[in-house]
Amino acid sequence: MKKLLDILSFTVLSTAVAVSPALAKASVKEASKKGAVTTSSSKADIIAVVGTHPITRADLESRITLILLISHMPVNEQTKASLREQVLKNMIDEIVELETAKKYKVVAKDKEIDATITHMAKDWGMTVDQLKAALKQNNVPFSSMRERVKAQLSWNNFIRGAYTHTIHVNDKDVDSYLDKQKANEAKDQFEVAEIFIRSDGPVGMGDAEKQARNLIQQIKAGAHFKAIAQQFSSSPSASRGGYLGWVTDEHESSSLFKNLEPGSISEPYKTNHGIYVYYLLDKKPAGQPAMGDMLVTIKQAIVPCTEGFANPQEDPLLMSKVEDFSHAKSPADFERIAAQHGVRVETAANKPISNFAPEFRNIPVGKMPRPMLTNEGMVIMMMCEKKPGPKKEERSRDDIKGDLEGERLGQRAILQLSQLLGRTYIKLMNPGEFPTIRYGKNAHDAGKGSSTIVNAPAPSGDTGKNAAAAA
Repeated sequence: MKKLLDILSFTVLSTAVAVSPALAKASVKEASKKGAVTTSSSKADIIAVVGTHPITRADLESRITLILLISHMPVNEQTKASLREQVLKNMIDEIVELETAKKYKVVAKDKEIDATITHMAKDWGMTVDQLKAALKQNNVPFSSMRERVKAQLSWNNFIRGAYTHTIHVNDKDVDSYLDKQKANEAKDQFEVAEIFIRSDGPVGMGDAEKQARNLIQQIKAGAHFKAIAQQFSSSPSASRGGYLGWVTDEHESSSLFKNLEPGSISEPYKTNHGIYVYYLLDKKPAGQPAMGDMLVTIKQAIVPCTEGFANPQEDPLLMSKVEDFSHAKSPADFERIAAQHGVRVETAANKPISNFAPEFRNIPVGKMPRPMLTNEGMVIMMMCEKKPGPKKEERSRDDIKGDLEGERLGQRAILQLSQLLGRTYIKLMNPGEFPTIRYGKNAHDAGKGSSTIVNAPAPSGDTGKNAAAAA
């Protein structure tokens, strides 16, 4: 069974409910009576209330642990503390989304949820029972994962029902997209992924930048960008792990990533609505294939350390052999030097360059990266060949149309969620513990512990009718 760190990569979802002020004020008491608190129902354990739905400290801690596992981040108190407010925001969003879907009767059916989880488990090479066991082993309730899948599917149902009739992508739009892609072939291109941290107004811009820098630090330390984007980005691209696609230097933020090496992350980029962070996946010089599409052949030799030398730098025989390899100018030279020292050479032919570390991809043919020390000895490699890989199958017009529609629906979803949050009763039991969380026109006063209570009208337009049609 794969480790949980290697198998989980799904989007942390969010939702919240708008209720009358009178009902909202009684929500903690009612939730406790109804057993709505899934972990501990004592008021002291409740850290936030969204409509009539409490969020307990245990709920939050469980969610944080799950995100750390998904994202390959270290599970320690320092990392947990750095993510606590952002994760709570996600959980508040999750309640809003699911309750909105309930209001318009477009909640995902059990059959749909089960099918999605089964598909996810299959992608990870597991059965659902094995997935449940893996989650249990890490003290993550399976019900938590199921509710998040339910929220995602339900929110998608609502957005499709409410806005699909307003999204019109025609043949002209597809032609324009294809023409642009063809024109870009004559330009340098960059394959980019993004994370967008939404700010809650001008006051929250500093908080958004702080969160962005914290995520950058975690990614540089080894956290998976795709998983981080899925958990924390507010961009429509979040469901794709932040994938933005191929862009040229005409992109408004190209100065941040065009000089990066593949596998590198940009500095935060401030906009009127929040902070962007970009991750460079690949480069494609004008008229040439992308680096990630190329196939490479490498030769590798492992020069063993001499017995009795704990420090390779103090091993004269080892260093002498490494020095000899440094004079190799071609694959034939590499083979010859290896034979002189009785070192076996292994050849990896026609491998996707994307399989290798970013720093290795730019090594010219006939050159060698810096030797690497392993338990077996000093590893020496040479780049022997680079060539274009097989031509990728062209995407169909229907696929392109679907992507364009999805992008536009994603933008509507972000706007709709923002509006719903501004109309929803949200109470933090100890606002000073989460100073960056602000909602509605009357953001909480950390000193007084006040909260936002705003009546929530139904979404504008024919949302109800169209959402119902999506059920």
